[in-house]
Amino acid sequence: QQQQQQQQQQQARGGDGGDDAVVVRSRDGAHVINARKVVIAVPITALKGGRARGGTGGDGGGGGGGGDDDDAESSNAFVFDPPLPPLKANAANAVSMSNAVKVFIGFDEMFWPADLFDVVCVDCYLPELWVLTYPPEERTAGGVRFEGGDGGDDDVARRTRAVVTFFVAGDLADEVTRTPKETVVERALDQLDTMFGTVADPKPSRRRMTGAHVHDWSAETTVLGAYTHPTLDAAGARQVLAAPVGDWLFFAGEATHVGVNPCMQGAMETGVRAAAQVMASARPGATSKM
Repeated sequence: QQQQQQQQQQQARGGDGGDDAVVVRSRDGAHVINARKVVIAVPITALKGGRARGGTGGDGGGGGGGGDDDDAESSNAFVFDPPLPPLKANAANAVSMSNAVKVFIGFDEMFWPADLFDVVCVDCYLPELWVLTYPPEERTAGGVRFEGGDGGDDDVARRTRAVVTFFVAGDLADEVTRTPKETVVERALDQLDTMFGTVADPKPSRRRMTGAHVHDWSAETTVLGAYTHPTLDAAGARQVLAAPVGDWLFFAGEATHVGVNPCMQGAMETGVRAAAQVMASARPGATSKM
């Protein structure tokens, strides 16, 4: 399913409102969907032509169809035929996406205050962390999976009672991706020991650690990054991204949210908005109950 999603090709035709107003087909042609209306909720990189965060996809009105075929084959690009209007394509290119990295470290017991949840320490190597504990039934059902010799270790999952998640974005995330995983984990443990170490137990993290995993969102081929962020010279671009093309293409996703873009909540709100737009287009005068 992920591979199919990665290789989507979008072909938009006409606008007569007929049953084949939009045809969506996978690049290999194995999957074809005909629809009167389509909601497109994809990462902004797919509308940029499948380039990573800093690239610009297409030229002018090409939208997701810019670049040569080899680039499109190796990316998450959507190809629009006819191309997206130049205003829409330029808006997609104007909004930037950042990277994010999460560092997960499991422990067999907590060594921090029981009421602690989130910590922001801007002068630390990894500037934000939050902590979660897991009930026994989740642990015995598989629990958190950490990297072992073969990419997963059930024994580690069973022994893990709590997980610390470090979060880093932007330029620092790119720096972390260039750093060996072992070094990143060691620096994270040093940070925890500085925060929670005591005279009696100056390094509480080492002997309690069960496993660790470093996840780089720029390596996710269907996304190529984390989420968008306020971008210089992009005023008004999100409103353009949120606008329908005719009455058959509708757009959702956090990049189309004007006020709360870099979060799941923003993405969900745009889904509600897009659903209301579709309903209003399909049945003029109707109102959405969502």
